[in-house]
Amino acid sequence: MSSFDDSSDGFSSDEGTQEFNEEINDGNNNEQSKEMEFSFVPKKKITKTLSAMEEAVEVLQTQFQEAFSFDFADSCLKVKFKENKSNAVGMLNKLILNISHEIDTRGIKGLKGLQLDLQGCYDLSDKSAIQLIFDIKEKLGNLLQLRISFAGCWKLTDEGISKLSSDIGEKLWQLQELELDFSRCCKLTDQGIQALAKGISSTSKKLQILDLKFSGCMNLGDKSLEAFAFILNQKFRYLERLSLNFAGCPGVTDKGVEVIGLNIGADFLALQELSLAFSNCERVSSRSVESLANKIAQGSNRLNKLTLRFLSCQRVDESTKKFIREKLSNIPTLLVT
Repeated sequence: MSSFDDSSDGFSSDEGTQEFNEEINDGNNNEQSKEMEFSFVPKKKITKTLSAMEEAVEVLQTQFQEAFSFDFADSCLKVKFKENKSNAVGMLNKLILNISHEIDTRGIKGLKGLQLDLQGCYDLSDKSAIQLIFDIKEKLGNLLQLRISFAGCWKLTDEGISKLSSDIGEKLWQLQELELDFSRCCKLTDQGIQALAKGISSTSKKLQILDLKFSGCMNLGDKSLEAFAFILNQKFRYLERLSLNFAGCPGVTDKGVEVIGLNIGADFLALQELSLAFSNCERVSSRSVESLANKIAQGSNRLNKLTLRFLSCQRVDESTKKFIREKLSNIPTLLVT
């Protein structure tokens, strides 16, 4: 299963940025994506469901082949935007309606996941994004898995994010996995991300996996981290997997990292995998990173995998990374860069 590509268009090609690019594109792709796939349909039903869904995918492929490619596996429909297709935005909302129509007319009950890779769909506006989420919640409200990449959709603003966030929380009450990628959406500010956090907090209390990417969002800072820290502690203490990527967000400082640490320690009762990325955040120092490690250590007996990334953070030295590796050596899979 292919994952969203976190390429870093728009960044300069100096040494520090090269490390940032590698961080954005590495382990969060094939390894994590493979782990995050899961089957929603009992084996005894899989043949019938796949047959009906395969027929639906063929119809959709015929109707939308100019703008999108399709795949179906493990009860998840995967739709990928084809680059440089100017008509894709106009077809996007019609696509969701047609997916719903195919499911209804064919009596398909096995579609539990939807993955939309809209990376590079530069013409996607607030209006289109809002309508997209509205159609998903109205037509596909029983989804267990929703993964959308808006990476590089630079026209998205706080206004659009605020509205689509409220729609995410309104009817998608069955969600077990939510992944949203807003990398390089450079018009977003803390205000929009605070609204996103509020919307996510209204989703299913059954949420097991939360993966949020904001790498390269130049206007984000500590207030965004504070917003997520609050909802994590108050709403999602039973998450099993959590990933937050704020790489290349210059407004992130020690304060934001420390706040995250205060809210993901011993209080997380089910957390098995944790990934935090602050690469290229020049205002993050060893002080907050060591504090973060100490807080994680309080609940580390439950963690199976931990990834911490501080590439190109000049104020985080190698001795600090060594301290983390020693402090958290009991975690089976530990990656600190």
